Amino acid sequence: RRLLDTALEEAAAHVKGIVPEGACVLLHSYSSSIEKTLALLRHRGCRVVVTESRPGLEGRHTAALCAQAGLPVRLVTDASMFQALEGADMVLMGADAVSADGVVINKTGSAALACCAHALNVPVYILAERRKLVPAERATHLEQGAASEVWDAPPAGVTVENLVFERVPSTYIRGVILEDGVWGPGDMAQKCCEFQENTCR
Repeated sequence: RRLLDTALEEAAAHVKGIVPEGACVLLHSYSSSIEKTLALLRHRGCRVVVTESRPGLEGRHTAALCAQAGLPVRLVTDASMFQALEGADMVLMGADAVSADGVVINKTGSAALACCAHALNVPVYILAERRKLVPAERATHLEQGAASEVWDAPPAGVTVENLVFERVPSTYIRGVILEDGVWGPGDMAQKCCEFQENTCR
């Protein structure tokens, strides 16, 4: 656990170099990596917007942590992310996994958020640790959640899908923040080889 905390802290420390003073930072869902940055964001005078992240509503937990850290925070619906982005300076998200081809696996809604941010020229950064780096062929399985989380009693003929994680294309990502710095998505193959002893080729 101590090694994990150290990795999280080392990665989070690099956020200081990319977050403008007084920035509005948009967060999605919950991430232990992002949680480590909240004190830093407060010290830089940032404001935070958090998407609620349905159907699990993990964004509520993130918003509560932001408030506890002394950050001005707004919680918005996932559907209003485009409007929220119009006043944002950057998007900061965690990752369930980062593949060698630069694709990020994260909570559903991440790809839509990154796509909207890209369209509005709002930079998207992924905060991860080297343990999240995986070969591209391992980033194929996407977890399905219980349909009842979305609709507990749908009428006959309605099929409910609850995709928990999704792929965020590398073209929407400005940088991936690891313990040793901020890297472009195109650097992930090399970083994966360095950290995973050449298993990512």
